Amino acid sequence: MIILEYILGRYALFVKHYADKCASVSEEDLKYNIAVFSRIISSNSDAVREFILDGY
Repeated sequence: MIILEYILGRYALFVKHYADKCASVSEEDLKYNIAVFSRIISSNSDAVREFILDGY
């Protein structure tokens, strides 16, 4: 699940970077995204596994 958190966090920061017209991403943004995705994935780990096994 850590790989999924990493991918989602990286994608979210990429989108934020370009949505803000290439503004820099702060450390607080990174921490916020890690916390949010960790909570989502850990509370729905069975649903995430099913989603991955069903081929998205």
